[in-house]
Amino acid sequence: MNEMVQADAGNGGGENANLFRLMGRREAFNLVAGACSAADIETLRAIRDEKSYKIMNCNWPDFCIRYLRVNRRTVDRAIANLNEFGASYFLVTQMAYISAAEYRRIARHVTGGAINVDGTMVALLPENRQAVSQAVTELLRRLEAEQPKPAPACFDALLKRCRNVADALAALEVGLDGGQKAALAEAVAAIRSAAADLGVAVAG
Repeated sequence: MNEMVQADAGNGGGENANLFRLMGRREAFNLVAGACSAADIETLRAIRDEKSYKIMNCNWPDFCIRYLRVNRRTVDRAIANLNEFGASYFLVTQMAYISAAEYRRIARHVTGGAINVDGTMVALLPENRQAVSQAVTELLRRLEAEQPKPAPACFDALLKRCRNVADALAALEVGLDGGQKAALAEAVAAIRSAAADLGVAVAG
């Protein structure tokens, strides 16, 4: 594959420098494992936005599958994270192993290449991996504690949901496979247990 790229590189000109630089070191990319740097994603963003991939005689989805070995949604999602959060996102998520949704919750605490916990700035450096992870864990713990407890559901509403589920199950026109039957049995058992805690005996 690299031989083909080298052959085409002479015809690409400076405008395709990003593409050839990427293809020459494709082994450094690991989108699935989330190991890409912000610089890597910036390169992919430029290739996509400038449509440099067309020199490989393919469209963007095909380029992602053929040369990056991932689907376009994975690449587009990484680019979207870069656009929304900036370069710090990739440092924090790789050090603390958190999702984009979790990062979004603590993003306001990340600034200037550091994460702020009560005024203490922890620099986003490889040697601070453990400190960064601990800071993220603490921030998420505090946010979780601040979450308001859901209001108790109204019994009438819960009863209506149960009846709607029963009606929906009765209306199914296809049989269930073994896994689906086991999952349904588990859900029914959980409802039966909850009903028993309320003093309601369910005939088996």
